[in-house]
Amino acid sequence: MAVVAARQLRSPSFRRRRGVRRQRSRLAACIAPALILISGFILAQAIGLTLTAPAAAQSFTFNPRPPPAEATACPNDGQMLVQAVEVDYDYNNQRVSAVGNVQMFYNGTSVEADKVIYDQKTKRLHAEGNIRLTDADGKITYANIMDLSDD
Repeated sequence: MAVVAARQLRSPSFRRRRGVRRQRSRLAACIAPALILISGFILAQAIGLTLTAPAAAQSFTFNPRPPPAEATACPNDGQMLVQAVEVDYDYNNQRVSAVGNVQMFYNGTSVEADKVIYDQKTKRLHAEGNIRLTDADGKITYANIMDLSDD
């Protein structure tokens, strides 16, 4: 029996069978992990696109302009605003003289002239040269010489 067993071991038909391994090519071995990696990147991009908000420049809207302020009537406080190149006060005669691009504002009325003299005793205004009078209603009057009183 031992002889038979020894012969059987030598015989190729009785040898222990080994599993046949096929050697894959290196390219075939890398394809499966590469496909998994690429599909992972594609899935991550798809999720990222659905979760992100649009850029700020794409959704920017301008603030609307506020409504214009309503024009309010000037209070009748009795004060006069005078703007001119030169303003002289004559305290003895109670006169104010303004010369050169004179602008006067009083109770919603404005006077523009080259020269204006205001007498505080008589409350009279004397204007000379290129006069433009705008009253509180917006009516404009032009003249060369004008005397006005505060009655």
